[in-house]
Amino acid sequence: MTQRNFQNIAAFAHLTKHTELSKLVINVPPGKHPFSWIPQPPFGAVTGRILQSHSIIGPYFSFTPYMSRTVAEHYFKEMNMHLALLEKTFQEIRSEHQLNLEYLFRIVKGFLEKETRADMLKWIAVVINANKDRAKMSHIMQPEEMRTTAGDGWMLNLLEIMLRLSRPYVEIKLGLAGSDPKQTRKINAKFLKRNDLGIDWSGQTALFPSETPANREETGQTNQDGSADVTNQQEGNDQVNDQQAQKSEDKVEDKFSFVTSSFFLTQSCLHLGLIPTIHSYERYHQVLIRLSKETAKLSSLLPQLPPPQQAALQSRITLLKQRFQIMVKEKLTMDIVLLNPRLINEIIQYYSFTVRWIMDLLESKNPDVHLIPEFIVEDLTTFLLFAYRFPEFGSVSRDKFFIPPVLVDFLVIFVGKGDTIKNPYLRSKLVEVLYTISPAYEQESPAPNQPQPLNLSNSVDPFRNNDNAKKHLIPSLIQLYVDIEQTGRHGQFYEKFFVRRHISLLLKYLREFPEYRKSLYETSKNSELFLYFVNMLINDSIYLLDEVLTKLKRIREIETMMEDREAWERMSQQNQMELDQERSGDEAYVATFCRLANETLLLLYYLSAQVKDYPEPTPNTEVDQTKSYGVKTFVRPEMIDRVAVMLNYFLDHLVGPKSKQLKVKDKNNLHFQPRLLLSKLMEIYLNICKQDKSFINAILRDGRSFSLATFQKATHISERNKLISTEVAIEWKQFVSAIETQQKHQKEEEENLGEIPPEFLDPILSELMTDPVILPSGITVDRPVIERHLLSNATDPFTRQPLTVDMLKSDEELKLKIEQ
Repeated sequence: MTQRNFQNIAAFAHLTKHTELSKLVINVPPGKHPFSWIPQPPFGAVTGRILQSHSIIGPYFSFTPYMSRTVAEHYFKEMNMHLALLEKTFQEIRSEHQLNLEYLFRIVKGFLEKETRADMLKWIAVVINANKDRAKMSHIMQPEEMRTTAGDGWMLNLLEIMLRLSRPYVEIKLGLAGSDPKQTRKINAKFLKRNDLGIDWSGQTALFPSETPANREETGQTNQDGSADVTNQQEGNDQVNDQQAQKSEDKVEDKFSFVTSSFFLTQSCLHLGLIPTIHSYERYHQVLIRLSKETAKLSSLLPQLPPPQQAALQSRITLLKQRFQIMVKEKLTMDIVLLNPRLINEIIQYYSFTVRWIMDLLESKNPDVHLIPEFIVEDLTTFLLFAYRFPEFGSVSRDKFFIPPVLVDFLVIFVGKGDTIKNPYLRSKLVEVLYTISPAYEQESPAPNQPQPLNLSNSVDPFRNNDNAKKHLIPSLIQLYVDIEQTGRHGQFYEKFFVRRHISLLLKYLREFPEYRKSLYETSKNSELFLYFVNMLINDSIYLLDEVLTKLKRIREIETMMEDREAWERMSQQNQMELDQERSGDEAYVATFCRLANETLLLLYYLSAQVKDYPEPTPNTEVDQTKSYGVKTFVRPEMIDRVAVMLNYFLDHLVGPKSKQLKVKDKNNLHFQPRLLLSKLMEIYLNICKQDKSFINAILRDGRSFSLATFQKATHISERNKLISTEVAIEWKQFVSAIETQQKHQKEEEENLGEIPPEFLDPILSELMTDPVILPSGITVDRPVIERHLLSNATDPFTRQPLTVDMLKSDEELKLKIEQ
């Protein structure tokens, strides 16, 4: 920003101290001068770009280092600046920008004096209405010169001023944002229905949709102990009668307080200013990655080409490098503004106040809670993910990044509340934030081409001492794992795996702490929910590992072709290129799905490791918090066979004859870890067998993949490579010996029994029934078999009519015959 610009904005800020002069500025007739308070173009409506350039105060908001080529070329001539110099440069530019923001604030504050306040608020409202297209994803795809909206830097300046105006009612104090309910009560949610500024929010999806106007009073309720469990839907709100609800429905304010107006105007600036800018920044980041990869790839090809082609390619590489350098400099100007810790923390405090306001509305059973638009919470998740994943200078300057407890409470409580926040995609964003702000995210190595995670080594774990997290987080995660099966979005089948991976990593991390292990055990007592959870976990394991194994076989086939140089050279160049592209695509697919499969199998391992019953505390005894306690779901009749078949299938692929098909060259970069998978599979077998010895019979019942030789080979491989501890190795040998003994015993029994009567066989699997039940259609089946079917499909497999467990009728007479 030049000295002249500083002088101009300082002079204008001084002018607005005088109300009469401010009135003159506002009353400049539009059309007769190049600038006016709200320009009125001769054709069409006023646009964001016109307000930026031709409203009287618009140009002052244009003074920003964001995407400024002047700043980029002046301050970042050297591409390889030392970190200390870069930090010093950032500080210098930010100090200058902060002075500009101070003048801007004085200008706006001057116009917010009583006699001109309505005009100032109207100007902000017009800006918001004129920039609604910024919320569309197509906005960031348009070239800058084709946009009719205001620029990112301009909108960020307006956001900064609105945040500054919100400070009097938003407590800017870490950990205490919005802690005073008197502050949130000043916000009148009816502004969202109709307001005097002309901002229309009616087309927005509601965060808490009400099915009919009659039940708009249905909101959350608090626990009797006053804790923040605020989201359970009311069943007939007897505290708000129909007359009160109707009165609340009809009464809409003509005028709203400044606090209410500024609060919702700031929400609009976040939605239309910050969020689209974040999307643009992330896209810019991806372009830089692609440029870097393309340059590296072309440079590697350069020595292989003849001189004439080398010259053309070198020219291309030079252009790419020049573009990359320009973009890096421009990105640094974006970092100066968007990654400013002061701005990040101020936004965090504002959102903390926002979620406290939302929870206060729910707790007070205010029917206006149904007016809150969904985008407020979605914007919150977008911002938090951005703030954590794009820390300034890698992970140097914000290693003590802090999330106030009220934000953690909101995320934890609502992530599992499908009856309140009905959008599963939004809940999946909440869990992604929970994962990202947890130490589990820091501990994980970043995926290729992703920014380094924020360094949280010195920060407080948001879950360790949070009472709401201890109470709600585990059941919320498990509930979402089940609910996310259907998101209602295109591509939901694949999306669910990434959401569930975040859940798996969080559960893996949380199980390290006794209070969360106990919460897991308590959640498992909800047998129906946990049964569905384990069933879907097994479904995911089967699908993901099967996909990985199939692709690995194909990669191995193509690598074998390429190793046969003579046969490879006989292929056409087109055929070689197609096979190479297929291999590259399969490798990328495997790398992604292996990460998902690894975490899913590890979660199975951790759950199976919980083998002891959690003792009920008595007045004279305390629960031993150092022990692991867990669940019995794996050995339930409807699950035990399915678990056995899954484990046998994967053991056969890892160590059986088919294992040779999986020996690819670059398995580490593909995240394929057969030894780790084998060791965990072996331990899962042992853990489940400890829960119920009948698991051995389930292993033997698998006629598809079971082979005693496979188990024996697993023993040899684990011994040779020292995959498991000595103690576990001894247990495994005893386990394999028990399988061998039981197999011999079963063969003897089968010979003694002879042929099984057909009426004793389950019609679905043709196996001897143990607990026959009669379906409404009159057909008799084995209870474990039909209950396993109902986990995935709630219909009668013979008639396709709806069927539930309570409709099954035990066939005691047939059961007695089978037992005899």
